[in-house]
Amino acid sequence: MNQLPRLSSFFLCLLLAAALLNGCAAPKQFQSEKRQVSEVPKVRSQPYQNFIPGRLADLPSGRYHVVLPKETLWRISKTYGVPMKSIMVANDIEDGNQLQIGQWLYIPGVRGYPKTPRPRVPLFKKDPWKYIVVHHTATPNGDARSLDRLHLKRGWKNGLGYHFVIDNGTYGRRDGEIEVGRRWYRQIKGAHAKTGNMNQVGIGVALVGNFSRSRVSEEQYDSLKYLVKTLQTHYGIPSHRVLGHRHVPGAATECPGNYFPWEQFKDELS
Repeated sequence: MNQLPRLSSFFLCLLLAAALLNGCAAPKQFQSEKRQVSEVPKVRSQPYQNFIPGRLADLPSGRYHVVLPKETLWRISKTYGVPMKSIMVANDIEDGNQLQIGQWLYIPGVRGYPKTPRPRVPLFKKDPWKYIVVHHTATPNGDARSLDRLHLKRGWKNGLGYHFVIDNGTYGRRDGEIEVGRRWYRQIKGAHAKTGNMNQVGIGVALVGNFSRSRVSEEQYDSLKYLVKTLQTHYGIPSHRVLGHRHVPGAATECPGNYFPWEQFKDELS
């Protein structure tokens, strides 16, 4: 009679050991699939208003991107060189066609966070662009989305009047980050210079900031040189056709600001 409890305890121990071994020894195929998925950090995308820039420091490898009007998952994928599937997994997206304007996406696999983030500049056919016009926004902060809202309120049906925006570190953006506007993606005229037919033939590039009151940051300046040289090379635009807004014939403005080092910038382009 006394042996029954001992036998029962012995068999219970055997059953528990077998269960633990089965739980740890998953099939090799399953283990490899699990590692593959875990390599992509899952961060639920969040609306613009709820974005917390400090969250970026907690992520191992990647960066955030805010969805602009007319922007597709395919285009975002090409901009960063990250597969669409990886972006969808990282943001719990089931349908890539359901992106919302202002939605923040975590882009995984972008190693580090460079001092001056430089996307691949989309380049299209060589007409009609003959000039590059540099502006400042004359505002202390902003980004492409906030400027798009402002320009829509002004009655510009295509929103953001510039083709490119170079950020200054506000609104969760990095200092020197280059944003591509929908006018550039659609290859339509700008709304940045009223005179000299410049909206039709000039690529509008705006730096966020007021350079009549402060100096441009090193990051913005370097990004501007990179962007302008890229556009010059592809479209065959000589340096004498790279203009500040105030240099456009008929323009009555000091844009891009009296503190912008224009002569130095032109010398470095040459």
